[in-house]
Amino acid sequence: MGPDGSLCLRNVNVIVPEAVERGSRVEMKCLYDLEQEVLYSVKWYRGDREFCRYSPRDVPPLKIFRIPGIEVDVS
Repeated sequence: MGPDGSLCLRNVNVIVPEAVERGSRVEMKCLYDLEQEVLYSVKWYRGDREFCRYSPRDVPPLKIFRIPGIEVDVS
């Protein structure tokens, strides 16, 4: 359990390329084990700015936040 009372995940792996050519496409993956818990959210950040959030209980569950230089393909 985290210091704020939140549950923490174990075995979290984030797969992103170490380096890419500017303007090229990048595939990022977040692999995790929920240990029989329900997923609350997955959030992606560039620096301190959130650019993508998946929260299965929200409507819509996927939210994209515009940041210059980042395009999210949701197809």
